[in-house]
Amino acid sequence: MIDRVQRILDSETDPYEAGRAVARIIVPHPPNTASAFFEDATRRIIGGVITALMVTAPERWTMADAVLALRDWNTTKNLLRCHPSTAHIVEEFSGSENVLRDVLATINVRLGPLRKTALEGIRPRRNDGGAPFPNGRSTAQ
Repeated sequence: MIDRVQRILDSETDPYEAGRAVARIIVPHPPNTASAFFEDATRRIIGGVITALMVTAPERWTMADAVLALRDWNTTKNLLRCHPSTAHIVEEFSGSENVLRDVLATINVRLGPLRKTALEGIRPRRNDGGAPFPNGRSTAQ
C-alpha cells in the first residue's frame, strides 16, 4: 500500500484526483457491506485532507502531516476549511456526533497500516520542509 501511495504522490499533479486515488488505496471499495457508508465517508475525509494539503501547501507537506492531521477532528476540520473545494466536507459530518465518532474510528483503523511508514518519510515529489498548516506549524515536526 505504501508504495502505491508514494507513486500517486510522485506522479499525480491534480490535487483532487490525487486525494481520491490515495483515499481509494487506503480504503478500497468493499463489496456491498453494512459498513459501506463509513468506508465512503472515510474516503471522502482522507481524500479531502490530501487535496487540501496539495492546494494550500503544494510540495511543502509530507504524508506524515496528513496522517497526523487525521488523528484529531479539530485539526482535520481546520485543514479542510482552508480551501473552498474541501470546506464542505466538514459540514457533511457536523450533524451527528455518533456518525462522526464512527467515521473517525474507521479512519483510525484504516490509517493504522500507513501510520508508521508515513511518519518515516512518504512525501510529495519535492518537499521543501515548509509548514502546511494554517497556524504555520507542521504537526510532523
